[in-house]
Amino acid sequence: MSTLHGIAYLACPYASDHKEVKRLRLALVTDTAGRLMQKGQVIFSPLTHNAPIAAEVSLPTNWNFWSRIDLAFLSHCSRLLVLTIKGWEESIGVQAEIKAAKAQGIPVYYIDYRTLSTRKAP
Repeated sequence: MSTLHGIAYLACPYASDHKEVKRLRLALVTDTAGRLMQKGQVIFSPLTHNAPIAAEVSLPTNWNFWSRIDLAFLSHCSRLLVLTIKGWEESIGVQAEIKAAKAQGIPVYYIDYRTLSTRKAP
């Protein structure tokens, strides 16, 4: 990555018919956010932020509800990191975040969970 300044928005798929898949995705993105923070990055992980709030006050967990909030946060970030775990390419939310970032000139990077290595999106 060319810059580590500013806030990085960490996107990740979430929606699934299986609770265990959703739990795993939340755990993976939260762990990734923490490891990136340990390396000195400033990270906003919408799933890590939104899932506990949704559970606590019975809010929806779908993109239709969270898109307005997530895209508002994204607009203040210096880069979008896409966690490339299973489902990211099919995720409506992740694809919308990529599209919004590109439309705003926010650089998009794909990040590998295991190594935290990144590659810039075309």
